[in-house]
Amino acid sequence: NGTAAATSTNNGIVNLNFPEYGVNAMTFWGNDLYVGGNFTTARTSNSVVTANNIAKWDGIAWSALGSGSATATSTNNGVSDVVNALAAGSGELYVGGYFLTVNNSSGAVPATMIAKWNGTTWNTLGTGLNGNVRALVASGNQLIAGGDFTVSGDGSKVNSRFGIYNVVANPLSVVAGSNAAALHLYPNPASGQATLTGAPRAAAVQVFDVLGRRVLTTKADATGTAQLTLPAALPAGVYVVRAGELSVRLVRE
Repeated sequence: NGTAAATSTNNGIVNLNFPEYGVNAMTFWGNDLYVGGNFTTARTSNSVVTANNIAKWDGIAWSALGSGSATATSTNNGVSDVVNALAAGSGELYVGGYFLTVNNSSGAVPATMIAKWNGTTWNTLGTGLNGNVRALVASGNQLIAGGDFTVSGDGSKVNSRFGIYNVVANPLSVVAGSNAAALHLYPNPASGQATLTGAPRAAAVQVFDVLGRRVLTTKADATGTAQLTLPAALPAGVYVVRAGELSVRLVRE
């Protein structure tokens, strides 16, 4: 907070929307401290920075990740929702949590639950994961992730809440779980209708666009199946379907 006396409003992390939440993870990368959680603002006595769920402290001031030379706003930096885990390795900062997009100054990039920051730009990591990432450990060329996920974001690799990324080749290697739950969506890509299976019984099923906006809500039946009727005006692109703590990526043709 500079030379002023520290108060509850002139230093640290502030979250105006969710005061019951705060910082979930911290790690050093180089000489800087990175802080992740559920917050919207980082401040000192001399400055207030919009920082969406992740921020950097260089020993003097806070800064956002992704806004470049532009002033940080609610849409041009950070990630779209909660950060739970941070790990630094192989020249990059890895971020895990419960988010759907990362925000560069040029716009939002789909990144389901896991992403990487190279000091300048956010990037995806493989096809992401279908559930909350709660822990990350970087070791050599490997990034180990743990959490609530059961399958990779595109549904191609089964996980049992544990996966290993080769951060050089980028795909996700997996430790298979024979009883792992997973959402399945077909057809995918879809144009008008799609069928979702594997959802918790009677769970709410929601479809979100890359900005985190809900575009469709329905409900799974007693067998965990839901019929998704996509709105006719829904643009072609990538969407995320959530049911409970599970999610799967949907491509609208």
